[in-house]
Amino acid sequence: MLPGRRSLTASPLTGLGGEAPVLAAPMAGGPTTPGLVVAAAGAGGLGFLAGGYRTAEVLGEQTARVRSAGAGFGVNLFVPNRVPVDPGAFRAFARAIAPEFRAYGLDTAETRVVEDDDHWADKLGLLLSSPVPVVSLTFGLPRPSVVAAFRRAGTLVVQTVRPAERTPDPFGPPGDRRPTAGQERTTAHMRTFRGIAHIAVVVRDMAASTDWYRRVLGFEPVGGATPGPVGAGHPRQIMRHADSRLVLAVHEPLRRSGDMFDASRTGLDLFSLAVADRDALEGWARHLDGLGVPRSPVRDAGYAEFVSVADPDGIAWELWAVKPGDRAGATAPPVLT
Repeated sequence: MLPGRRSLTASPLTGLGGEAPVLAAPMAGGPTTPGLVVAAAGAGGLGFLAGGYRTAEVLGEQTARVRSAGAGFGVNLFVPNRVPVDPGAFRAFARAIAPEFRAYGLDTAETRVVEDDDHWADKLGLLLSSPVPVVSLTFGLPRPSVVAAFRRAGTLVVQTVRPAERTPDPFGPPGDRRPTAGQERTTAHMRTFRGIAHIAVVVRDMAASTDWYRRVLGFEPVGGATPGPVGAGHPRQIMRHADSRLVLAVHEPLRRSGDMFDASRTGLDLFSLAVADRDALEGWARHLDGLGVPRSPVRDAGYAEFVSVADPDGIAWELWAVKPGDRAGATAPPVLT
């Protein structure tokens, strides 16, 4: 036994030949080689090949080399994690670096935003057709159907890094937890949202309520009261909570009613759910249309675009996408993390 080596009787690594609580990390870009992974196994640990920044062909060659050495090992994959890019900021950056690149005969003016999924589909195909003992996942969670496919192939699934906005996961803890058939069917067809965009409340006295939310809950007014959306008859005061970044809109309708729920009644106005960007918003619109759910057109609120729907009791919901250039704006609803 190596000095300091401990028994891993209760560890999943035991079945993979691991005797020491040591993992050779999958350092993408070159540092983690097949030789390092084999050496880690020889020392009683477990090494991971880095699938990131490699094509499926190169990864296939590396897994074959480690497998031929008879070593237990794992493969790490980068899960696609789309991040919206502000086109204006991208173009400004391209202009700023243009002089440096001209010396190499490159024109950044022609550069465009490219979504790189790191050959995700090709690597899934490789590892499902030629399974490895362990697959670890970084930068996001795949669909439950992907985890289920790895399990059917006999692969242990490990979650290593997870974005804050995806925690907690509504379908249970990450990693090698088997989703139910119903969960797999649901997540395969549902769109997703990223958090709460803002909360709006209808009140009888906007000044008194604004003062209460400031004193009792710590919300601070952002600017002064405004007339609200054109034609809505909803003067409002935007408030923001500094620590949580939650935005509250206090509405005092010009016309109020006291009967069953509507958007003019004291109490709930609407719930607004943040989605990633305009593409995600249009995906939601297609989803609602496919279900036959009545919805509004995509509307422009200035700093954001949104789609409205109502539940069977008429309670309003919005899918809300803040425009990239306005994400730092004082009145822009945050994506909560």
